[in-house]
Amino acid sequence: MKAPRIRRPDRSALVLIPNGLTLFNLFAGINSIVLSSRGRFASAALWIVIGGVAVALDGRVARATSTGDRFGEELGLLVEAISFGA
Repeated sequence: MKAPRIRRPDRSALVLIPNGLTLFNLFAGINSIVLSSRGRFASAALWIVIGGVAVALDGRVARATSTGDRFGEELGLLVEAISFGA
């Protein structure tokens, strides 16, 4: 009797996971900028830390699922410049 085949998820769906984490980092960075402009520096710092966790995870997920591409690299650099550079 044959073992049941494990169906792998569609590759196009896997590409969305690291890019989604990158875009979440963009949200965290913009939210941090808005909060700091309103004088809520503790909350802004928390969002920067959350964004840093998202950056760490998106690279690991992209390497683990072999879904890294040129668009994801460029998007990541742009988002990091906005989140951590501003």
